[in-house]
This record gives sequence, structure tokens and C-alpha cells, in this order.
Amino acid sequence: MTIRIGAVVASKIGFASHQNAVPLLRELELANAGEQAVDDLLLTLSADPPFLQPKTWRIDRLSPGATLHVTDRDIALNAGFLGDLGESLSGSVTLRLEAKDETLAAVTHPVELLARNQWGGTGSMAELLPAFVMPNDPAVDRVLKAASDVLRRAGRKDGIDGYEAKSRTRVWEIASAIWSAVCGFRLSYALPPASFENVGQKIRSPSAIFEGQVATCLDTALLFAAALEQAGLNPLIILTRGHAFAGVWLQPVEFAALITDEAAALRRRIDLKDLLVFETTLATQADPPGFAQAEKTALRLIAEEAPDPFEMAIDVRRARMQKIRPLGLVGGTRPAGSGEEAPPVAEALEAAPALPDFDVEVAEEADAVRDRVALWQRKLLNLTTSNRLLHVPDGSKVVRLVCPDPGALEDRLAAGGKVRIVPMPDLAPAGRDEKLYEAQTNENLREQLATAALDRGELLSLIEKDKLEAALIDLYRKARSDMDEGGANTLFLALGFLKWKKNPTDERSYRAPLILLPVKLERKSVLSGVVMTHHEDEPRFNLTLIELLRQDFALNIPGLDGPLPTDESGIDVAQVWTTMRRAVRDMAGFEVVPDVVLGTFSFAKYLMWKDLVDRADRLKESPIVRHLIERDGAGFERSGEFPRAERLDDSIDPAALFTPLPADSSQLAAVVASAQGHDFVLDGPPGTGKSQTIANIIAHNLALGRRVLFVAEKMAALDVVQRRLEEKGLGEFCLELHSAKATKAEVLKQLDRAWTARETLSEEEWTREAAEAKRLRDSLNDVVRLLHRREANGLTLHQAIGRVVRDWTEASPRLAFAASTQHDEADLARFRDLARRLGLARSDVEELCDSLAAVTCNDWSNGWQEAIVAAALGVPPAIDAMLAARDALLEATRLPLAAADGDGLERLQRFVSLLLEAHKRDVRLAFAPDMADRLIAAREAIALLDRYRAEEAALSAAYAPEAARRIDLAAIRGDWQAAGQKFWFFATFAKRKVARALGEAGGAAGQVDPETDLPRLEAMARLLTELDALAPRLIGVPGWSGLASDIASVEPACAFIERLRAAINSTATDPEHLGALRRAASNLAVDANDLLGPDGAIARAADRFGGAVAALGQAAGAFSKLALAEDGNGHEALRASAEAVIAHQARLQAWAGWQRARSDAIDAGLMPLVTAMEAGALLPRDAADAFETGYARWFASQRIDAEPLLRQFAPAVHMDDIAAFRRLEDRLAELSVRYIRAKLCGNIPAKESVGKKDGYAVLKHQLQLQRRHKPIRQLATEMGDAFTRLAPCMLMSPLSIAQYLPPDQALFDLVIFDEASQIAPWDAIGAMARGRQVVVAGDPRQMPPTSFFTRSANATDSDADTEEDMESILDECLAAGVPMHSLSWHYRSRHESLIAFSNHRYYESGLVTFPAPVTRASAVEWRRVDGVYARGRGRTNQIEAQAMVDEAVRRLTDPAFVAAGRTLGIITLNADQQKLIEDLLDKARREHPEIEPHFGEDRTEPVVVKNLETVQGDERDLIILGIGFGPTEPGAKTMSMSFGALNAQGGWRRLNVAVTRARQEMIVFTSFDSSMIDLNRTSARAVADLKHFLEFADRGPRALAEAVHGSVGGFESPFEEAVAAELTRRGWTVVPQIGVSRFRIDIGIVHPDRPGDYLAGVECDGATYHSAATARDRDKVRAAILNGLGWELLRIWSTDWWIDKAGAADRLHRAIEELLAASRARAAGQAAVEAPGQTTVQPAL
Repeated sequence: MTIRIGAVVASKIGFASHQNAVPLLRELELANAGEQAVDDLLLTLSADPPFLQPKTWRIDRLSPGATLHVTDRDIALNAGFLGDLGESLSGSVTLRLEAKDETLAAVTHPVELLARNQWGGTGSMAELLPAFVMPNDPAVDRVLKAASDVLRRAGRKDGIDGYEAKSRTRVWEIASAIWSAVCGFRLSYALPPASFENVGQKIRSPSAIFEGQVATCLDTALLFAAALEQAGLNPLIILTRGHAFAGVWLQPVEFAALITDEAAALRRRIDLKDLLVFETTLATQADPPGFAQAEKTALRLIAEEAPDPFEMAIDVRRARMQKIRPLGLVGGTRPAGSGEEAPPVAEALEAAPALPDFDVEVAEEADAVRDRVALWQRKLLNLTTSNRLLHVPDGSKVVRLVCPDPGALEDRLAAGGKVRIVPMPDLAPAGRDEKLYEAQTNENLREQLATAALDRGELLSLIEKDKLEAALIDLYRKARSDMDEGGANTLFLALGFLKWKKNPTDERSYRAPLILLPVKLERKSVLSGVVMTHHEDEPRFNLTLIELLRQDFALNIPGLDGPLPTDESGIDVAQVWTTMRRAVRDMAGFEVVPDVVLGTFSFAKYLMWKDLVDRADRLKESPIVRHLIERDGAGFERSGEFPRAERLDDSIDPAALFTPLPADSSQLAAVVASAQGHDFVLDGPPGTGKSQTIANIIAHNLALGRRVLFVAEKMAALDVVQRRLEEKGLGEFCLELHSAKATKAEVLKQLDRAWTARETLSEEEWTREAAEAKRLRDSLNDVVRLLHRREANGLTLHQAIGRVVRDWTEASPRLAFAASTQHDEADLARFRDLARRLGLARSDVEELCDSLAAVTCNDWSNGWQEAIVAAALGVPPAIDAMLAARDALLEATRLPLAAADGDGLERLQRFVSLLLEAHKRDVRLAFAPDMADRLIAAREAIALLDRYRAEEAALSAAYAPEAARRIDLAAIRGDWQAAGQKFWFFATFAKRKVARALGEAGGAAGQVDPETDLPRLEAMARLLTELDALAPRLIGVPGWSGLASDIASVEPACAFIERLRAAINSTATDPEHLGALRRAASNLAVDANDLLGPDGAIARAADRFGGAVAALGQAAGAFSKLALAEDGNGHEALRASAEAVIAHQARLQAWAGWQRARSDAIDAGLMPLVTAMEAGALLPRDAADAFETGYARWFASQRIDAEPLLRQFAPAVHMDDIAAFRRLEDRLAELSVRYIRAKLCGNIPAKESVGKKDGYAVLKHQLQLQRRHKPIRQLATEMGDAFTRLAPCMLMSPLSIAQYLPPDQALFDLVIFDEASQIAPWDAIGAMARGRQVVVAGDPRQMPPTSFFTRSANATDSDADTEEDMESILDECLAAGVPMHSLSWHYRSRHESLIAFSNHRYYESGLVTFPAPVTRASAVEWRRVDGVYARGRGRTNQIEAQAMVDEAVRRLTDPAFVAAGRTLGIITLNADQQKLIEDLLDKARREHPEIEPHFGEDRTEPVVVKNLETVQGDERDLIILGIGFGPTEPGAKTMSMSFGALNAQGGWRRLNVAVTRARQEMIVFTSFDSSMIDLNRTSARAVADLKHFLEFADRGPRALAEAVHGSVGGFESPFEEAVAAELTRRGWTVVPQIGVSRFRIDIGIVHPDRPGDYLAGVECDGATYHSAATARDRDKVRAAILNGLGWELLRIWSTDWWIDKAGAADRLHRAIEELLAASRARAAGQAAVEAPGQTTVQPAL
């Protein structure tokens, strides 16, 4: 098994590492290169010696081919151990991976353990050097006390007050005083270790330095840095090869990054007087030089020609901001210098050089800024000389022009003239002498040339030609960039300057422009020159200068803060200058000079400040702005529950939704929320359709009659929304006041379009279409809900169907429960547990099932086991005894009986017992053939005899036996009747006579009564006759002797004979056996009857046999009772069971467990499962699966039968409903536009019906004018409500709002703020306050605010060095508790790999992305070139830039690329590389004129070259990203870890923007590979991310742990698995779950002719289908996206497969075959039309 542990472990660890939470583990990953997954892993980390606490990670599973990045890398260091180290030690860290006590991989990394006071060098601990700057060391206080003395003796203020004086001079003096103080300690120099800057060294604390009086260069640098920091200043530590010294900021700024590795960055700041550096080791000389000399020495050390290479500068203030704290002092140390006098002062304080005042603000403490509005206003108004509107320094990037008559220049431009800027002719070659010319003509030759040039439309500059062309192109690019980024023209001609001083004694003068004339530079192509023309904006005076003069000099200048004086041609320049000259005539150091300069200037901040001031009283009318102002700790008040995407279909009627553009559910939720009055943050990650969502929000709110203000700083953001609304027919009502669109003519034209527009739509038509859409939507939702509704048992119908479709066979057990049965989750869990237990129990006793089958007891215990074993032991002897007794009995009786089983034994015992009863009985009749007849006769005779005897007993006297047979009854009856007829007297005598005769005849013993006896005697005579008739049949009947028979003995004898005969008959098995048994029985009962006596052998044998049977019964009963065995099993089965119990007594517990599981399963209704298992049709291991399948079938059948919608489901009808729903959605989108237009048009009166004084009349008049229209702000003011009726939606930038909207304008109903992550709160608050409701759109993981306008106004290149990311209005809103709603569907990337890195790294894999129909892993390509990065002023990589341009040209000249209409963008990491590429592209455009159209400004997406700061908001099909930074020497193996803005705290946000701009393909150029990025040398998150991004670009999605399983994952449901199996069976190659995000295509069918492409995608109605929040998502939007990506989709339905699996599979197969045939036909047609030999470059996708 091949498992690799990859780890980046810090090579050095010290106490400073622990104190500042420096991670020991920079990276940790596990890679499984094997082919088998590994489960239950244990990763442990340990150290030797134990300088850390051991750590353990538990990992559930590592799949084959997977790479798992371990994100939990928090390792606790042993602070006590590290703090006590006096010397460095060698240690090690071991990572060990184990599974089931087996070590799978182990790796050991060496670690150097540093002494407490040891720094590890730049190679591994550069960022920790500030930890050794210890301002709290007591020795530092001694230094500051001495410095204070130096200041006091020099007559300066002796307080060590840092930057409070707001003076560079004061800072220099404090630093100089500290220098003098340290020099006074008379320290000695100690040589540092060789290459200490790389390997580190032990560092002396300030106390140790003064105690030992020696210090190395690094010691002294850190000592000075500590003193400067304690003094309230921002120090730097500078490292060159083999040396260290210090620096300090002269004003309160710091570098943007902790480490700066370019000496040029320092030199730039030194040139600006922002920074000073000084050589600290000079303080250890015996005769220390002055501070100025130390400064000069240090400057030589960082000069370009310095002998030792510059390593880095470390900003201590930035370190503190990044929470790198000073090392704590060692306890118990004697305070340095305690009880000692301060050292003598080395020398007097040096005079500071001439330094300017601060041009940055000193940050106030947070609690000092109580009025947030005042804070915002102060942020907007920059009245320092860093503002170019107040000072244009000599080094500014401006073009200074020679213009003797600025007024004439203004007039020419105002009249629409074009002016070309050309260099001043070189007079020297022509031999012309300017001084001689002026002496002879009294005129200046240059002015004469300039005047003549102006007459022919040219302006002269003193810059030489090449530099002038470059400067103009730079201005052209800068102006375009400013327009794109800020929406405002920043290119102006500055006509006249005011030279001014901060105070009369100030030696330095500043130059502020006066009139700023807006102009444009036009450049039609790279072959044409640059031409200057007038811009539509109004000329203006420098209002920032006006405000400076008012605030700092109490000077108010009326007439210049509004419209400027004009003449017949435009601005009266001379009049304006005259006004200014009069205003400053008495101010020393102030002068108006007629200079003319072309440059970029920005009024944005001033105008927004002015708007904020003018509207201060109205700001709180906006609830969200009021909350941001007050921020009293209370949560933001929300207006009800925010709409949830999954509830939209239930809560929103289509008739109430007006969205002309496609929208997914996350977008629709935002649209609905905006209409419900919610203030919220709209989180829009890259490519999630934020602009489209905003367009829909605007349209929807317009339909509701609301007025909307859409605000964005970037022109591109406004344009894309405007373009979408325009395309849908709403453009007339959306006024774009931004960039070039903000001209008077354009505004009037747009208002006229709105006034002219007309539209109608009946309410009935809209309602009808919307109602049908609702019906279809609800119907589609009902099917999905029924399929995926989680029932009480936790199952969905779809899950059940999928299980059955996949697993059901005819052999599967058919479970059945009562029709009304309802199971809950607990029931199903119980069933599953029973099935699982059943299978486990059965598998445990499978080999015992036959032998222990009779044992059904399921309640095992030790006592029971002992008892049943004991009982079992008694069973075999009992059986043996019984068999012996049986055999003896059979031997004695000679009965032909088998008696082999329990029934036979019982029959034997009964038969012998019956025979024994025959002892001394005549049983011959039992063997007579006519026994039955005789027995019948006997029973008849007995009955007759009983009647006879009854009659006899009833006679009046006792007669002789059988008297009735002898008496002549008939005669006596006659005599008796005759006597009765006589006279009563005679009758008496006659009767007596008859009576005597009867008595005598019958032999009666007494007097008889003929009256009663005659009937009875007659009856007796008849009975005798019947008995006589039976006499022949009564022969042989035991006990029968006629009338003398003993009836009591005859009947039992007959019964016994009958029993015996029946026993013989029932015991016999066949006729032969019957005969033999009769003979044997007759022999015993008749012939050998004497042997049947109780003392006979047979009786004794029978007794023994009976006893044995009873004993066996007792033993068997005891055993069966314990075993709970059924009765009736034969003695051999009983013996086998008993012997099995004895043999397997150790397994009885398992057997009882099986019986318990079996019983429980049967009780629960799982008898079919038990039956199948016992019959061998179901293997025990399959019990759980068989249950799931069987239960799923029962459950699905029940649910389908209960739902008519599912019973009647027809796939064709359902698909037709989906198609109809899609058509209706499109129809509603079209109708919504008509609805909105009709509603808006209904609010606008006809042109002919307007009055003469209302707002419409003002517009009507303006439309009739040809020129000199009213300014836009004035027009808006005078039109009032009519303006917003014609333009109910306005698209503006924060600047244009301040510039064009009147302060008292009515609030908009809704303000939408886009790209809010890039806008600072003070820039946004004025625009937000224009609305009652605000939606703040942006992405907190993208670009932060960048002080765009501030940078634009500064002429230096150094801002990027110190500019810090600011908090955005987006951050402010989130911090204030404004709710956030995120868009989650990513649309931009045509291949998921283009967003996969950011999705994984920055969005927690939360974006829903859509796979392309290709099998290629990635559309991100990495290319390495052998480039070299030029550090210093250049900051470029020429080789890499040329490679990028070459690739761009190759693509732009590729016919396939051009024919496909692809677009291209280039991104660099800094502005210098951007400029280099732009210059190289210009050269390429000249060499390849055919690519020029791709750069045209008329293109929607021309080729762009952007840097990290400006690329947000742009996207192109192909993005070429160049890193630029890299090795500074060819072939170098190491490089600096400085990557410009990426090293800043928010650098990762910039990287996120850069890597998410591509739609179809990205190529990343670097001059190094990812292994050269050493994470031990940097803690910047963006640099680590860059390393991983390059790995991703090189290796594809497998470089991301979460993306490893993309497109190779398992099936999502059993249904999909069943479908895939059917397709595979039919020969198709299938890939499950295509995609790397939450959305996957269920099954991809690989194209058999093009394995790199998918022929089709199969979508099942499973979890992915159900996961869609709305029917629109599910059945329209998602399909449209995938079709747009090129997918051919086939939809299948589980209900269809439930009913007819084979038929459904065949239909799907045929559909795929049809797609394949169509694909092949298209390919053949394309091949036929291609020219022979033609070759094309395959597009990226």
C-alpha cells in the first residue's frame, strides 16, 4: 500500500515562535497512491525532545488516488521547554500513520530548537525579527531619558511625543536625539556570525547590550528600533547581505506588507521625505559621527550600486498590526542601569534638514471619533499636499505644455476643435539662438512657435518626442482605466496654477491647479497618434483649493464655487485668473502663474464630501444609514422573515413576479426580498449572476411602481446591467448617469426616449398566463414532492422505487403488512435491526441448523444450558432401555410389529396391553370372519332381552320361565273379553275364573291380573319370537345363553372383542400384515391365553416396556421442555437432538440467539424473510439487503396505490407539462416587460398635454434647444418629480450622484449598491442615504477598497508600497448585522475547473457549478518560462511578459478562436508588468494589424490588460494570468517570497478575483514552479494559496482534496445504479455523478467515437432533481444552463422504471442511439465541408 505523508515543517522553532503562534506545520497532506481505500486511520505527531504536545488525528477513510489536506494544524508548543533553552538543540518531528496497529507510513523532519534569545534568520524566521524589538526593556527608558536630555539641551521640546507634532522635522529630531543618546553609552562593536541574516544569531536585549557594552549590527538595529517604537514612531529593520541597520518613518505610515524585498521601495519613500534610514553600527565607534552622516551611510547601503545585495526591510509597525509581539522579559533580571546615572550626551543635537509637513492624516483613537458622519466627511476631504489638486510636484506624471494663450486653447476646445500635442522643435540643429531672437524681436521664440502651433491645432511640449509619446499613451491608458474603474473623467487641462506656501516662512512652495478643463485623448489605433478633444463635462474651478483656502487661510473667494465666468467662446480664463490674483494679492508666498499642464485629477472625493455636507440633515432618513451612524449596539431591525428559496413556489404567485431575465431560486429570493422592503447584503461570488439579479430586481420593483437607484463605481458594472435591461426593452426608463453617458445631450435623448415610449397589456392576459403557469408549476412540484416526501418511516418513495428497480428478483422475499399499517422511523429501524440480527445470528449457527433444529428456546442462561445438557445426557440411555424392552416384548409376543418410532412404540404398548386384557376371555369371535354380524346380532339380542325382562318384571305375579311361550294367550284374551261383557255381578266371577286359568297356564306363583298381564305376555311372546330368530347368529358370542344370559358380561365382552379387532385392523399396515397380525394375536389370545396372565412372561415384558417408555417420556419431556421442542419427533430424532446439544453445548448461546432473532422477526411480520433463509433461498449475509428490497417493494406499492397522481403518472404527459411550463415561463418573461412598460408609460403624460410650467415643460423646452442646455443637476432640480417619472431607474456612480442629483431630491424607494466590497463606507454613504431601502451587493471575499481616486490624484508610484486595505461598506453592513443573502449558482465557467479552486479555497465548496460535457480534468493550464524578475524600479519580467503577448497574438490570429467569437484578457500582479505588456501588445498590434479590431472600444469585450487592483468585474473567454514575480537570476533555485499585493493582509482576496475571471480557459504563466514557494519563509495566506493554485493548474482538480472525487464518485441512489447497470449491459460506457460541486449530472454517457466528450447526460428524478428549490430551477433553469454548455440531456422517471424496467431501459437505449446517430451525421457533414488539408486549432472547450 503506497501512502505518502506530505508535510511542510518549520525548520526552526524558538520561544518567539510559540509567543507569536507561528505554526509548526505549514502544510499537511496524506496521499493514497494505491488502488485500495484505507479506513480508520490514526495520524500521530510526536517530537524529540518533547518541545510540543503530541497530537492525534483520526481519519475515517482515505480513498484510492485521493489526497487529503489536513486543515487542523494547531500544534501546542511547550513554552516552558522553549523558554528555558539557553543554547540551540537539534530535534525532530515524526508523523506516523497507522491503521489497525499497522504502520502504513512515517516521516521524520529535523527541527532546530533555538535558544530563547535566538533569531532563526531570513531563511525561516524573517517575520519574527520584530519580536526581538523589545521597547519595554528597562534599558530603553534610559535611552529615551537621555534623548529627552539631548532635546532639552538643544532648546527643543523635551517630550518624546512621536508623531503628535505632525511634523517630519520633529520626527527627525527625535530620531537624532535617540542617536545621540545611544552614542553616549560608548558601546563597542561585535562581529556578527557569518551569514547571520540567513541563518540567524543570538540577539542581545537592550539591557544585555548596556550591561556588556558590546553589540553586533543586528543588536544595534534592534536597539534603535526598540527605542524608536517606544518613542511612538514606526521603525524599520533593514537587512543587506551580512549587515543590518535601522530606519524610521517620518510620518505615520507603514508598508502594506510586513516584508519589503525591494530597495527601490525604500528609495522611493526616502525621495519623498517619508522615510529615513541610518547606519546603526556607527554609534559603536569610539568617535561616533553625527546622525546626518549615519543617514548618508545607510543611503549608500541601499543604493542601486550598493556592493552588498539588499535582502529585505521589515516594518515593525506592520508586524505589530499582524500581532507579532515583543518577546517578554526574562523574570528576575536586574533592570539595566538601575541605580546608575544616565550616560553623557555625545554631542549637541544636529539641525534637521528642510522637510515638509505631514501629508497624511494622523489617525485618531476610535473613541475620539464619536460623530461617524464627521469621520466620513473627514475621510473624503483630503486637504494635505498629497492631494494633486493642492500640489502637482515636479516628478508628477503630467505633460507640461507651452501655451502662451490658454484662453485661446480653451476656446478652440470648447468649439469642438481637436488638438495634437507635439514636442517643441529642436532649435539647436537649425542654429537658432533663442536669446538672440528675443533681443532682435523682443519676442520669445518658443512662445512664437507655440502660438503658431496652436493656430494649426497643435500644442507644444518641452518633452522629447519618444518620452512625450510614452507619456501621452500613459495618460490615455490612465484616463481610460479611471473611466472604467471610477466612472468619471479624470483627464484635465490645468489652466493656471496657484503657487502657495503653508506659511510665509516656509521654504517650500506648492502648485495647485486653478481651472480644470475636461478633455479626452483619442487613439483610433496603435498606428495613429493621440489627439486631444473637449470632454462633455463642465469646466470647473479647483473647488478643493477653494476649501483649503477657506479652512486653512480663512479666505473666501466668491464667484468661483459655481458656474465660471464665460465669454462668447467658453470660459473666460483671464477673468478667472484675475479673480484669484485679487483674492491672494496680499498673501505672502501666493502667486498665480499661467502654466498649462495635461494630467489626471479627480474631484470625486470633494464632490462626495460636499454632497455629504449638504445632505447631513437628511442622512438618517435612510434606516440602514441611520443604523450605521448610530451603531448603538442594538441589532439591525429586520422587516419580517427573509424569503427562503425553497419556499418561493409555495408563497409567491407567478402573477406577482416580474422578472424578464432568467433567474434561479437564490436570485429570485433576492428579487422578492427587495420588493418586500428588506435591507440586505446580496453576496454575489464570481459568476453567480449578480448583475442579472440586479437587473431583475430593478425590473420587478419598477413593475411595483417603485423608483430605483442603482449605484456602482465601475462603469462595467453599470453597463452590464444597463445592457441587460436595454436588451429586454426597459432601457428607455433606465437613465445611465455615469462616464461618457453623463452628458447633457445623452440625458436629454434618454428622457425623450422614455417620454415617447408607449406600451399596452391587458390585466386579463397577464392573469390568465400566470394562472396557467402556476397550475403547471404546482403540478410538477406535486409529483416531485410525492416522490421525495420523507414519510413517517424516514423513507421516500423514490428511494424505495430505486431499491426495487435495482435489487428485486423473483426470489426476493415478499413482505406484507396490513393495509392500514403505518410505520415510523423507529419501526423501520427496528425492522432493519431485526433483519441485520437475523442474518448475523443465522450466519453464526448456519452449520448447526440441522442438528439443533428441535431446540427452539431463545432465552439462554448458564443455568438453562447446564439443565438442557443434563437432560440431553439422560435421553440416549432412556432410548436404549426402551428399545431393549421393546425388543424383549416383541420376542415374547411374537407380534409382527415394527415399533420403530414413537407412534409404533405407542401402538405396540397399546396392543400388548389390549392382548393382556384378553387373559381368561373368550375372544375367538374377534377372529371370526362374521364377527361384525354376530356383534350386531348380540347387541340386538341384548336389546330384546332387556325389553323382555322389563315386560316380565312388570307382570302382576311371577310366572314360570318362558311362560309366554306356553300360554294360549289368544284364548285367554277371548275369555277375558267375554267375561267383561257380562252383567257386572257375573262378570266378576267370570274374570276371576279367567285369572285362575291364566295363572295356572303360566305357572304363576300368586294371583295374576289379566288386565295388565295379557298385553305384556303378548309382548313377551313376540320378543321371544325375535330372539329365536337371532339364535343362529348368536352362536359363539361370549356370555350369551338365551334368556338366562348375563347382559352385563355380554356387552363388555363384545366391546373388548370389537376393540381387539379394531386394534388389529388399525395396527396392520397392509393385507399381509393384517393376516399375520391376526394370526399372532389369535395365537396369543385364544390358543395361548394362559400366557397372558399377570404373572406371565408377556405381562412382565409389557411392564418392563411400559416402564422404559415412561422413563423415556420423562427424559424426553424434560429435554423437550427445556428445548421448547415440538412433540411427536421420533426417538432417533430425539437422540440426535440430545446428542447435538451434548456435542455443541458451547454453541448453545449462539443457537439461542438465532432462535431469539427468528422469533422476534416472525413476531414483527418478517416471516417471509425467515422462511427464505431457512429454505436456503436467502444467504444470511444478504438478509439486511433482502429486507430493504422487500420492504421497499411493499412500501412503494402502498404509496403508489394511495396516490392517484402517481398511479396515473405517464412520462410522456409529464415531459409535455415540463415543456409547456418552460414555454409559459418564457412567455411570462416577455409579458413582464410589456407589463412594466405599460405601467411606466401610464404614469407619463403625452407630450401634447403638458403644461407650460411643470417639469415636463422644462424638458420640452430643453429638447427644442440646439445648444447651451442646462446642466444635468439643474435640469433634475427644475423638472422635479417629472425627472424620476421619466427615469424611474437611474444608474449612477457615487461620484455622479454627488455631481448630478440635487441635495433635496426625494428619496428613491430602493438603492442597489454593486461591487460594495470595493467601496469604502465614506464613499458609499451619500449614495445609500438617497433611498428608503438599500440592497448592498458584493462579495466580501473579493477586492477590498483600494483608494482608487486617492491614488489617481498622486503623482508618485509609491502608494502601493504603503497603501493598506480599507474596510468596505459591505464589511460595515455585515458588522452592523445587516442580513446577508448569498447567490449560489455559478454560471460563468464553461468548465468547472475554472472555479473549482476558488470554490474550494474561499467559498467552502458552496457554489453550485455545472459540468461541461467533456471528460478533460481541467481547463486551467500552467506554463513555466525561464523568466527573470527585475526587482527595483522596473518590477517587471520581460521574458514572461513576451511569452504572454506571444500567446495572446497566437490566439488572436487563430481562425478558430476568431470564428468562435472568443474574447481575451490578460491579468498581471502589478501595474509595472501591466504597462510592459501593454507596450508589448502595442508593438504586436503594429506588427499584426489584423488583430487591431479585437482592441476596438466599440467592442463589448475588447482585449484588456488589467492588474490585480483593476480586474474585478471583468471576465473573458480566455484569461492569461502572469505572476511576474520570480527568481531574479537565470536558473536560480530560490527566490524571494514577495509577490507584491499578494503579501498584504487581503492579498488572498485579490488572488480570488484574478483566478475567477475566465469563462472557458485560463493559462497561468510563471517563471518558477510551485515547489519554489517556501511556506517556511512567509505567513501570507495569499502566497500559500498561490502555491496551491499553481499545483492545481499543474495537476488539475486532484490537487484539491474536495475535488478528488469529482466525476469519479459513486452513484447517488440505487435507482441510478440500476439505470447505469442496464446501460452498461447494453454496451455504453457510463460515468456516474459528473461534476465537482454540489450539482452533478447523474449519469454521463461517454461518446464512443470521442472518449474526451460525453454523448449524453442522463438525469434521474433523484436527489439532485429534488434538491432544486423551485420548479423553475428544476425544470427550466438547470436544463437551460446544461444545454448551453453543450449537454444532450435525457430525463428518466423512476415510476416508469417501477412499472416496466426492461421497457424503460430499452427506450433509454434507443434514445441514446438516436443521439449517437445524429452526432455522427453532424460530424460527417462537418468533415464534408472542410477544405482538404485545412487544419484548425481545437478551441479550449
